Amino acid sequence: MTDEKFFEELFSNYNPTMKSDDVFMDTLSKKLAAIEFVKQYYEEEMRRCKMFMLVSLVCGIIIGVGFGMWIVSLPDNVPLFTFGIQSEVLLFVERNSKIFCIVFLSVILCYLYYFLYGIYQSFTHNYDYALKYSKQQ
Repeated sequence: MTDEKFFEELFSNYNPTMKSDDVFMDTLSKKLAAIEFVKQYYEEEMRRCKMFMLVSLVCGIIIGVGFGMWIVSLPDNVPLFTFGIQSEVLLFVERNSKIFCIVFLSVILCYLYYFLYGIYQSFTHNYDYALKYSKQQ
């Protein structure tokens, strides 16, 4: 009950003044121009993000195919790396170093694309939310 009385006293002396129509229309047009600017900014960011995703996909495919072809073209009996230790596990890794490198490269590229796709989704989610919110206004 005390909160209601507090708010009644607070707003009892509030008498808003009505501005002229010209001032209202100027303010409204400025706000609409600001909203339009934000929409254009988001659309430009979406174009940049899509272009970045496309360029990174093409570069990743080219690098991945090139690296994979290089690994496959190496002689079979030459490992990519050696440990110099006679352990069974390390000898197994040394003998199958090409396969491990291809798998490692694939995992790194998949993680990179997953990360870039997450960035893209965050942009599109914010963009869609902004559009939905502006349509409700």
